Amino acid sequence: MNSSSSTRRKFLKAAGGIAVGLPFLESLAPRRASAAAGESRFVVVFTPNGTDNFMEFMPQGTGANFTLGRETAPVLPFKSKLLALSGVNMASAEGGGGDQHGVGMGNMLTAKAFANTINVNDSEGAIGFADSISIDQEIANGIGAGSPFKSLEFGVQTTVRMGSHPFSRMSYSGPQLPVSPEDSPLAAYNRLFGGIPSTPGMPGMLDENLKRRHSVIDYVIKEFERVNATVSADDKVRLDQHLSMLRNVEVRLQASATGGPVSCDQAAAYMPISDYNLHENFPAVGKQQSDLLVLALSCGLTRVASLQYSYARSEELLGWISTADCGGCGGPITEIHHTLSHLQGGEAKAGALMSTINRWYAEQVAYLLGRMDAVNEGGATLLDNSLAYWCSEVSYAATHQFDNIRAFLFGTAGGKVRSGQHLAFNGDPHNRLYVTLLNAMGVPATTFGDPAFSSGGALPGILV
Repeated sequence: MNSSSSTRRKFLKAAGGIAVGLPFLESLAPRRASAAAGESRFVVVFTPNGTDNFMEFMPQGTGANFTLGRETAPVLPFKSKLLALSGVNMASAEGGGGDQHGVGMGNMLTAKAFANTINVNDSEGAIGFADSISIDQEIANGIGAGSPFKSLEFGVQTTVRMGSHPFSRMSYSGPQLPVSPEDSPLAAYNRLFGGIPSTPGMPGMLDENLKRRHSVIDYVIKEFERVNATVSADDKVRLDQHLSMLRNVEVRLQASATGGPVSCDQAAAYMPISDYNLHENFPAVGKQQSDLLVLALSCGLTRVASLQYSYARSEELLGWISTADCGGCGGPITEIHHTLSHLQGGEAKAGALMSTINRWYAEQVAYLLGRMDAVNEGGATLLDNSLAYWCSEVSYAATHQFDNIRAFLFGTAGGKVRSGQHLAFNGDPHNRLYVTLLNAMGVPATTFGDPAFSSGGALPGILV
């Protein structure tokens, strides 16, 4: 038995099998450490209601010489790790009856048309749950079996209006089997690190599991130092970075549970979240869920995760967004997101506000990407070793258009995707994009969703 494997066994025994709270460490890895460090992950990020200005959202120029408009400029720091696609159509959604946002949500990750009246008929129009597995769950089936969680779904107020509804469900484990995102950061944390059921903590009460987890981490650190005093310098950096991130998340969640910050220096930085579904807590919940998603990936708890902001046809009133640099806005946001998306045809103010909303969502995506890119996995970052897909249920919101969908990919899945470029396609169905994603993640496939739209297999120019 080689010494690194022996040391790892001793550490796992000493730590009581709870080393899932640690990142990849080359000092404790077997000889194939480089393969483990570069293990690819897949992430889906959803933001609602598409765009009303392709010029401000879609990149201009092709190849490496592309620029980003105002709506997507916040992700510019990750340009070299971005593969932007245009001209990709959600062909499977065309002609679907019922509310078009619901049709788009059902087709967005499944790429397959479905019967629109099978489950739900309400004031929003007849629309049912999707009738096929979603791309994230298909990838999870292919690569997630060895992880503690085959996939993890994080949400930001996805059920505040309609509960478990086709508008609020984008992931499917099979036909008419939606996968519900977890909207509570505290419940998500408990599920990941506490070994207890995913149930929300009571508002205003400090969750005892957070205290217990805090002491567990202290124990793991002490055992790590005792068992392996010769940890490499690079591993010390990784461990310090990882534990700082974990402590940071704990501080935020403790602030949430107690209804206030746990120390004075946290007061300015973090908003206490006594109710994760309270409207004004939307931005803070998004940050916490992003932090937890990154922790889950870096801890090796899962290789597939998603982050869903709101729901299809989102009716959030995003009044906290600053309009100071919004040319033509003429004031703060006073209309709900969905209404603004349809106030076109001379409504210059509405168009400017829609662009400002999309820019804010791009800032949230950039926050997640930054957290992923800050995780050092030995020669590459977590973002480098991932493929993050940013999508929406419609492309052009004012007319519920499904052509030229949002398809931004970040990272390279460990060197398997050609990033740092914009590729323009000519109406290729997004089924072919999903075949490409499956292949990038090491899952053999020639079709996905509706086979009629998968002809040709993977899209060209993407895979290395």
